Amino acid sequence: AISDLSRAISIKGDKANRETWIGRGDCYLATDHTDLAIKDYDRAVKLHPNFSGGYLRRAQLNCENKHYDAAINDADQLVKLEPKQGWAVQTRAMILYEAGRYKAAIDDYGQLIKISPSLDRAYISRARAYEKLGQFALAAKDREKARQISRHMME
Repeated sequence: AISDLSRAISIKGDKANRETWIGRGDCYLATDHTDLAIKDYDRAVKLHPNFSGGYLRRAQLNCENKHYDAAINDADQLVKLEPKQGWAVQTRAMILYEAGRYKAAIDDYGQLIKISPSLDRAYISRARAYEKLGQFALAAKDREKARQISRHMME
């Protein structure tokens, strides 16, 4: 796959579509060549700045590598491009949590709950962030809300 995608890129150059760059980056990532993966994600973002998929992949990879500022910057761009998409807000919230920015993560989980009020995982994740800040009463309230949602879904 890397060979085929590289050939397509060599033929089309910067006119190669965004999926070609992302696809090769994903293949590099799968073969533990994270430095090459990030280069392809960078290229996808540079050539297609309104494509949220490039920011998503790069944010996730930067977060895994503990490059939190870069991951947060990409997640901010992701949310800017996809403000009403719960997955975009959830991605940024998870990165903020991993970066130890619990207050900002709580804010994003609140935004996610507004978008998807029946997403029990959002309440559970926000509860974890509240606990990190020592706000145990708010954490308990969120955990109870998650339990109510889960029970309701099982009925």
